[in-house]
Amino acid sequence: MAKNKWATVLLTRAFSWTNAEHMAELSRDAYLSPEEFKKIYPRAKFLYNEETDTECYLWRPAKSHQPRIIFRGTEANSFEDIKTDISVKHTESAGELGEVHLGFKTALDSVWKDIEKWLKPTDKDIFFTGHSLGAALATVAAVRINNHHVRLYTFGSPKCVDKNIVDNVSIGGHAWRFRNNNDIVTKVPPWGFKHLGKTMYFNANGDWVEHLTKWTFWMGWFRGTWDGLKNKSWDGFRDHSVNNYVYLVGMAKAKEEDEFHKEVESLEMDIKA
Repeated sequence: MAKNKWATVLLTRAFSWTNAEHMAELSRDAYLSPEEFKKIYPRAKFLYNEETDTECYLWRPAKSHQPRIIFRGTEANSFEDIKTDISVKHTESAGELGEVHLGFKTALDSVWKDIEKWLKPTDKDIFFTGHSLGAALATVAAVRINNHHVRLYTFGSPKCVDKNIVDNVSIGGHAWRFRNNNDIVTKVPPWGFKHLGKTMYFNANGDWVEHLTKWTFWMGWFRGTWDGLKNKSWDGFRDHSVNNYVYLVGMAKAKEEDEFHKEVESLEMDIKA
């Protein structure tokens, strides 16, 4: 078996595109069967609750103190997942920080005890991630722990917490929420809930936009919708694909590395001159 490339990588506490690439790949691979996932990530543990149809992978590389908790996203053929997404009732979150989406809390509750047992007192950085429904579950789980050890990377997440949680949690500065242009899931539920974390937005051209304005989103909506109409498709669903997130994050990482190498080459030329 080929060694997993992530098994020896020390993840940074601050944001990095390397971290984001790893989390995007984990979120994609969470759609695999347990057998297939464990071939890629040896020592991984699989959690499943039949009543709520909640699936979660736990992976800690050997000799690592950086556990990864990955929640599987929404499957179109799963009624339980659809029911979770459309539930809009509020409920109190753990720690009384505010309110979270009832469906997501119920799904998380069904596997939470096993997650708690798996975590170790020696864990230094706890990474939560997921795509779609999995992103929402990762967010609610991160809020539940809410300490300086938590790092949260989500992809195509629905809204799942209220304003009080956004204002009060300590993990807000260590949470990054990726949105691919017109991803329809990022816009629901339409009322009563907020997103948590810094928005990492990819526009209709697939470029990461660092400085966001309302004009940024309006232009992205127009361009994406127009391209979708020309291709006879709705880009809101296409933009939600986890494979698109993996590709876009990988491209952003490659671009950053290319710019870094150019800066180094320029510096070396200045020194020689």
